Amino acid sequence: MQLCDAIHNKLLEKNRESQLIYNTMEHSKGLCSQIVKSQKETVTLEAKWIEVRKRRMELKETCTKVLAELRAMKESENNFFAQMDDGKIRKINKYIAKEIDIVTVIQNVFQRLILGSSVNWAEDPKLKEIVLKLGQNPASS
Repeated sequence: MQLCDAIHNKLLEKNRESQLIYNTMEHSKGLCSQIVKSQKETVTLEAKWIEVRKRRMELKETCTKVLAELRAMKESENNFFAQMDDGKIRKINKYIAKEIDIVTVIQNVFQRLILGSSVNWAEDPKLKEIVLKLGQNPASS
């Protein structure tokens, strides 16, 4: 108390020492304001950081769930194909190969009809597109 009273009396004197004390107090007050401001910013940033960590954990949990679902789907797909007997698979593959052969023959016939006619298919954009599409392998498209 005595110290505060002595500083108060010194400030009232209005001399060089009182001015230095006043400037020091103002500087201290400014520093305290900056500290309080920095502490508030720190609290705000920490809250944001905690929120980001929570969202990151939620995303990690979501990714884990999705990966588990994908694994389950893959296993069920593998089980489905394992349950299918080889006879069905061979039959399906045979049917697909037969259809590809038929489409290839039809493509070749149309391509030869266009090329065999005296039409300049290279100048007609629609015919050019058709001829180029007919030249593609049906198994790859």
